[in-house]
Amino acid sequence: MHAKLNESLKQIHQEAESVQLELRNKGVAVNVENVHKHLKGITTTSQTFTEYFAFVKHLFKEAKKANTYRRYITTFDNLNKFMDGVELRFEDITVGFLVRYRNHLESRDLSVNTVSKELAILRAVLYRAIKEKLFNQADNPFIQFKLKKEKPHREKLTLEEVKRIEEVELKVDSPLFHARNLFLFAMYNGGVRFADVCQMRWENIKNNERLEYKMGKTSSYRSFKLLSKSKEILAYYINDDTSKFIFPILPAEAIHYDEFEMVEYIAKKNTYVNKLLKELAKEAGITKRLSTHIARHSFADILRQKGVNLYEISKALAHSSLAITENYINSLDQASVDDAISDIFE
Repeated sequence: MHAKLNESLKQIHQEAESVQLELRNKGVAVNVENVHKHLKGITTTSQTFTEYFAFVKHLFKEAKKANTYRRYITTFDNLNKFMDGVELRFEDITVGFLVRYRNHLESRDLSVNTVSKELAILRAVLYRAIKEKLFNQADNPFIQFKLKKEKPHREKLTLEEVKRIEEVELKVDSPLFHARNLFLFAMYNGGVRFADVCQMRWENIKNNERLEYKMGKTSSYRSFKLLSKSKEILAYYINDDTSKFIFPILPAEAIHYDEFEMVEYIAKKNTYVNKLLKELAKEAGITKRLSTHIARHSFADILRQKGVNLYEISKALAHSSLAITENYINSLDQASVDDAISDIFE
């Protein structure tokens, strides 16, 4: 009798463990009530949207998608602040709620496109829940609620403003000195993204003649002829250890950071360098809001102004997507790009 009872208890225990695993995979709260309902055959959905959002967010961490995970963390935290600690239920996500939340985000002086990116993440989480049958498509508020979008204003420097930045007298080895070097080096070499330029190592410099690297965002290969101005910047940091970072932005131990630590650290450094660049703009008498990303915009616009493959460039600039702008730079004939950069900046 005891053996039969033990076997029954063992079976119940196994079923309960199986149910717990199934609930976790569905993003459903694992508690006594939900496990009990599931064992009785009662359909269980996630208790709250907040809880399900946390589950989806964690999936990106497990998948080692650091940038996406970081964006979801930001949106998750913003939503929780808006809810003032109260968990958001699925049934509370209505058109009215989305309007109120959008108004809240806009009241924080966020741009229209930044607000829409936040809401797009909420929409992605909700659509995932719909796909997993945790929420009814008929109740989907995004059918009526549309995200706003406006053409972004992309600040860019003129060639004359670039020269003013080059000529500002700065204390050697100061933070401002390093920020300028990084900014100019990025511009001279096709508008390198901050995340890429601060991770560049001496192994990316080939025979002191070319910069060769793989873009972190798209994994596409980039190669640029080093201008004399780029070489002058590199000469200040020269190091025989090819594994070392070129610019003193990341600590030496960052080579051993995992993807999540690197993304977080780079984001903090980007904010810091942008503050330095604002100070640099004042020193150069430039009223534009200088940031690391302007190097990309300025590089593209200066090429356009100088008539480099005018048809391809002007056609690409007619699009509003930065991705298309990046594609046109990549698609240009490499020799003509090298020659054009030399003609412009040398």
